[in-house]
Amino acid sequence: MEVEYYTTFDDYVAFNRHHRRQSWIVFCVRLMFYFFVLFWFVLCPIGMLIEDARKYWPYVAFSFAMAAAALPLHWILSRLASSLLLHILAKKKIQGSLGKTRLVLNDEWLTELTEAGSSAYMWRQVNHIDDTGDYLFIYVTRRSAAIIPKRAFASVGEFERLKTYAIRCFERQQQLRAHGWT
Repeated sequence: MEVEYYTTFDDYVAFNRHHRRQSWIVFCVRLMFYFFVLFWFVLCPIGMLIEDARKYWPYVAFSFAMAAAALPLHWILSRLASSLLLHILAKKKIQGSLGKTRLVLNDEWLTELTEAGSSAYMWRQVNHIDDTGDYLFIYVTRRSAAIIPKRAFASVGEFERLKTYAIRCFERQQQLRAHGWT
């Protein structure tokens, strides 16, 4: 099975956003941020109020205001940081990742040909497959994937056929690996 399409900057952004949502590191950073906000801007002011409300009320008011602003501010700053990173990468043209892409799938191999060169992976090397609806991401490592946009196909049926074929090849290799045959 073979498909040819153009990988755009928007496709690359969609992959990075999807990958970031799946990341344990991002989850841990968020969790630490929430605990910090809870402790510093909520529990500390409550302790100050209990100790001496008249003396510390400006600090307590400021802390509660910061606690209320922390989550929206975190959301805004994380979006700005990811946008800035993606624009820096766009200026460097994300060498080889954008442009004409040809993907060839058969029972043994996944081959991706781009302007920068070609990469071939056996299905047993594929880490996992994610389907977002608009994209199919075939992860060849934990952090890199073949990005297959639904828009690359003339019909939804063709996209579904490629997705089914890729998942079938991947699952067959997983079964062979589970039985120790690869």
